[in-house]
Amino acid sequence: MKKLILFLSVLFFAINCYAQNQNDIPQKASCLILKNCTIIDGIHPYKQEGMTIIIRGNTIVEIDKEDNATIPKGASVIDIKGKYIIPGLIEGHFHDRNSPEIQFEYALRWGITTIRSMGDDASYLQLVKDAIKKGEILGPDIYYPAVFAGKRFFEEDGRARLGTPESYTLGEAPWIRMVNEDTDIPSRINISFFKIGFLPIYNA
Repeated sequence: MKKLILFLSVLFFAINCYAQNQNDIPQKASCLILKNCTIIDGIHPYKQEGMTIIIRGNTIVEIDKEDNATIPKGASVIDIKGKYIIPGLIEGHFHDRNSPEIQFEYALRWGITTIRSMGDDASYLQLVKDAIKKGEILGPDIYYPAVFAGKRFFEEDGRARLGTPESYTLGEAPWIRMVNEDTDIPSRINISFFKIGFLPIYNA
């Protein structure tokens, strides 16, 4: 029988686990203890068994062997023996196509903590990001790039239309723009409002 895998953000290993100043964490925040777990973190050359993870609020404040961990009074304790914890997974080439928001919850529940959407409708994705941030729906962190391409791309590639809502002329949405040899590239890439990266420019 497949073992349930518990996923935590990769920041848990890279930053919060060991660098977070516990004095900055509200002491009244709820405390959750995951005990007797097996951690595969991608750093150690072997799995770490019999580990305890202490989570206060939204921050992991301690990871240690069960015998060494400091268990706060009143904490909720869950014994997850036989289960694994790994860093959050990143979906680096995701296509949204305006599917229902439930897909983002499914992604998170299967351990995908970050999504990089490629050439989709960024106005829709921004709405989803805002809803996730507000706690209205569950979902991973979402990033999306801007696509700059030549006329042929917009004429031949269906993804251009799929990524452009009806309120925009094809090739004029801030995140999927048509360019040519006369385009003022610096002005075209001035889209910091979306705080996104960029894909290579196709030949015009």
